[in-house]
Amino acid sequence: DPKVLTQWIKAIPRSDRNLRAGIDCVCEKHFAESSLIKYFETEMADGSIQKIERDRILLKENAVPSLFPDLPHYLSSKTKNRKPPVRRLNIECNKNIIAETPETHNLDDSLNATIEYDAFTKIENQLKNTILPDATFISKLKDDLIIGWFNNENDTVFKKIIIYKSNLKIQVFVSKVIVNVEGLMQNATDFGDIKQTIDIVNNLQACNGTGFEKNPRSDACNGYVNVIKPDTTLSDFRCNICSKERKNILDLQRISSIRHRERKQKLKKLKSTGRVKNITRKNRRLNNKVLKLKEKVGLLKQKCATVSATVIENEIVRLPESQQEAVRACFAAAKLKDPKGNRYSINWIYECVLVKIKSRKVYEHLRTRKILALPCIDTLGKYIAKMSGQYGFQQAIFDLLAKKADCMAPKDKRGILLLDEMKLSESVSFNKKTLKVNGLVNLGDYTPEHQKNSKGDHALVLMYQPFQGKWVQALAVFLSKGCASSTVLHKIIIECVILLEKSGFHVDA
Repeated sequence: DPKVLTQWIKAIPRSDRNLRAGIDCVCEKHFAESSLIKYFETEMADGSIQKIERDRILLKENAVPSLFPDLPHYLSSKTKNRKPPVRRLNIECNKNIIAETPETHNLDDSLNATIEYDAFTKIENQLKNTILPDATFISKLKDDLIIGWFNNENDTVFKKIIIYKSNLKIQVFVSKVIVNVEGLMQNATDFGDIKQTIDIVNNLQACNGTGFEKNPRSDACNGYVNVIKPDTTLSDFRCNICSKERKNILDLQRISSIRHRERKQKLKKLKSTGRVKNITRKNRRLNNKVLKLKEKVGLLKQKCATVSATVIENEIVRLPESQQEAVRACFAAAKLKDPKGNRYSINWIYECVLVKIKSRKVYEHLRTRKILALPCIDTLGKYIAKMSGQYGFQQAIFDLLAKKADCMAPKDKRGILLLDEMKLSESVSFNKKTLKVNGLVNLGDYTPEHQKNSKGDHALVLMYQPFQGKWVQALAVFLSKGCASSTVLHKIIIECVILLEKSGFHVDA
């Protein structure tokens, strides 16, 4: 309406441009509460007013925006509600008023109310005994009957409602909109009338609206789509008005996205030239920094290589013993250009073997990232291949125990001798390196004559564990045919105790 548009332009304090019909919108925050229609109001039989909230808020006639919360307060005009006028009485006229209240009793109104109540009760009882359409429920709210339809089986919100009042009047709501369909009655005096109304409403499909949260449906939406109408499919459950409204919203979104894309492209073009220059300068600075750092690293390498071995060794001695071998290996690797020519100490090889046994992934991580100077897996394999394991007592083990006992307190050198036997599967193999056959009975000097050259199937292991301390030491292993006899076992234990006593350790059990 041009007149309403003119009033709105005068009321809205904008100096940059005016409102455009059909394009610009004003939200409900800029209107006073008295100018908005938020509910469907229905007067009930008892005089109360039933309210159903609208999906879209409507404006009253001649409503003009008057609230502007983001602008100075003097631009918003608040409507002041007038107080009701004071009732004034004419004193001269009141002298002639007789304070009497005549009783009136309208027999016709009482008779009509009784007839309506009987008809309403009869229809209510018939509805309870009637099979209603699917997804339909019936309930009673105060004196009125409520017949509703759920949108689907899993939905908890009903889309269609018939309110049958006690005065035999009918109101139909579809999608919270009062509808008036051809053939729909305003009053129902018998069961046939209400049954016809239910059939008509059952054939109505609630309008799906526009499908957008901000504008769920058009202000002029009918609220329903007639399913009986030919050429109506499930995708058409949207009235023509809402379909047009949806198309307009989609067009506006498409136009706004195109404009937004164009603005972004313009900004990219404006920033591209300056951004390329900044990136070029940044790369030049980083390259210069990398060159300087490389030169610094080269100088440090030269200094490390020229430092005498005695100075480095004096500094390494200050470190814990577990770190000294690692630092020596790192300095030795730093002096070589090719890691293939590196040589490692025996103690460092032992540490590397232990790390690999505990976790191969950790070992590979430390070696590939060059965190420590570790030999490759093949090099470790070559060292391990040189370690020959043998049955019986090895003198090297007891020599190491003797060295360890020299730096231990007497109380730490007392412990117990542990022995255990386990069943093994018989297996004989020829070792190409030692040219010996493995898997035959080997009890050292105590091997019985009848078990020589027999396949062993039991292993006897001896181990020493001190009373104090968390370390243990495997002493010997023997291979026998079946469980070792008591005579052989007695001799082996006596020899083991003697060797331990010579090494400085005491066996108490």
